Amino acid sequence: MGRNSRTRARAERRREQTSRATAPPDHDRPGPSSDRALPLSTDELVIATATARRASDPRYERLLSRLIDRPDAWAAIARYQALAVSRLLDGGGWLPDEVPRFVGRELPRAHAALAAATVLTVAERLTAEAPAGAGWQASLDRVAEGAGPAAPPDVRVGLELFALVWGMPVILEIEPPPGRAATGRPARPADPVTARHLERVRALLAKAESTTFPEEADAFTAKAQELIARHSIAAAMLHDGAAPGGRSAPVTVRLWLDDPYADAKSWLLSEVAGANGGRCVMSPSLGFCTVFAFPDDVAAIELLYTSLRVQAVAAMTRHGAVRDADGRVRTRAFRRSFLQAFAMRIGDRLHEATRATVAAAEGRAGGDALLPALHRRDEEVEAAERAAFPNLRTKTPRGGLDPAGWAAGTTAANLARIGIDAPRLRPSG
Repeated sequence: MGRNSRTRARAERRREQTSRATAPPDHDRPGPSSDRALPLSTDELVIATATARRASDPRYERLLSRLIDRPDAWAAIARYQALAVSRLLDGGGWLPDEVPRFVGRELPRAHAALAAATVLTVAERLTAEAPAGAGWQASLDRVAEGAGPAAPPDVRVGLELFALVWGMPVILEIEPPPGRAATGRPARPADPVTARHLERVRALLAKAESTTFPEEADAFTAKAQELIARHSIAAAMLHDGAAPGGRSAPVTVRLWLDDPYADAKSWLLSEVAGANGGRCVMSPSLGFCTVFAFPDDVAAIELLYTSLRVQAVAAMTRHGAVRDADGRVRTRAFRRSFLQAFAMRIGDRLHEATRATVAAAEGRAGGDALLPALHRRDEEVEAAERAAFPNLRTKTPRGGLDPAGWAAGTTAANLARIGIDAPRLRPSG
């Protein structure tokens, strides 16, 4: 090779080296950005695969296929699942039955079933070390009652479940886990009078929802509201007249929302709670609302919300699929607007009924004592909400998403059966 040829060859090699140094990383060959260069232990591969799943990394399927080939993959995944669920149950604020319920919102049924099995395994360890309180144990019993037979190990299902529960947030603790005393929530025996009263209300509302005759439904609902209002007056006056140590205190419960349109349905629950002596903090992205109210109000709020939700969904679905003038489907926007408008108008109706009932009750029960008693209960509920959520932000519903849906929802709310009496006594202001 001549001198010039050797010079050209050296120059060509330098150009190739420079080109390789400045080229973007090649994700299909081993290197720092390749999944082949990741740690090879099964534990590390589980974490890497779950991280890719959570980040929607395109390498997820390749990592999962490598994990499936590991004989000890299932054991490692089960270990990490138990750690993640233990964090949720012991210090994360989640009750046992809430974990599979949330998983069922996000993933298929097989994942929720595996979540329930993992909860039972973790809870067995927690309750072996210390007894559980009544509320926590009742939640665990609901998981055990709904658990089916154990499914064969499935690495994909297990990994996807771990990736989800690993990222579930810490939430407000409403029942202490085993080994921790309930602070500020002393156990109270069930009130047999309240229990019988609510059972009668529940039976009346069930009849109102099942009958096909509007007049009969109105009669059942009106009677239910009469029972609720009467009980509310008695409870408020009894609470105000009791010694401080004998008074009940506001309680905190989580009420779960049904998909679809959980965000819109949360507005209905908020309106019902607000008009019935309670406060509601909405977390629709997690699938629940946190309600603060006195014990005798909580069940009434849940009953009334359930009844009105049934009416709202029935009225909404009667409209069927909705299209615009150009034939494009706009059912989702219509239904979300429908449910939000329904909630706003129902709230107006409940508050109007409350004002009328309070005015009437002043004359019958002695207004000088009744109104201060109601105000004190309201202040205690508000204080409980502030203590739990000190940085709470006020949110307003998105109106006008679909004008036709908003109008239809308002009309349906005007026709909804809420009875002739206020559902609870709560002065508005």
